[in-house]
Amino acid sequence: MKIGKWTGIALLGAVIVLASTGAGTAGPVKGTPPRPVNRIGAPLLQPLRNALAQLNLTQAQQAQIRVFFAQAETALKAIRENTSLTPEQKRSAVQEAMKTLKTNVLGVLTAEQKERLKEIMTERRDDLREFLETLNLTQAQKRQIQAFFQEARTKLEAIRANQKMTPPEKRAASMRVRHELEAKIMRVLTPEQREKLRQWLQTHRPLQPGTAKPSASDL
Repeated sequence: MKIGKWTGIALLGAVIVLASTGAGTAGPVKGTPPRPVNRIGAPLLQPLRNALAQLNLTQAQQAQIRVFFAQAETALKAIRENTSLTPEQKRSAVQEAMKTLKTNVLGVLTAEQKERLKEIMTERRDDLREFLETLNLTQAQKRQIQAFFQEARTKLEAIRANQKMTPPEKRAASMRVRHELEAKIMRVLTPEQREKLRQWLQTHRPLQPGTAKPSASDL
């Protein structure tokens, strides 16, 4: 039994409506930095790279962002090869490296590009349903997670229909729903599955420094 596809589609639709602000993009040149030859750390960097490919980056922006990606690749390679670090220390170091990359990238984007990038990264979070299919879930886990998605969809629909909430309030409320969904899913996974999901979530969170994340106790 797969996690209900209609549930994922409905959840994505609600998220897109809530996150969308209609912001445009700036700059005449499409594209993002070419992929470095060194592929260490590539799975972590690829979601951001793909999102940037949807922006109209100027040549100057592309050149700056290429440097940021190269620096991140180097940092991730060093972390991976450092045998003196514990797994927890490596996770922390990777988080810092990704945070630095995201901060640097945001620093060279226009306000319109930043808003569009947040929308793109938010929309990609619905890939969670597809990613979970790769974790070899048991039937019991699938039933529980199906219920979690259904509950999240219901909450998002209620937020969307609430005419008293402003757009920023709706976006904040929808973000809380997604964090709750992630935390509930974490609780029914095995330690190995949780670790894989943590790594996936790290690369699929909206690019917004300071955004609240589920606490360690939730995960």
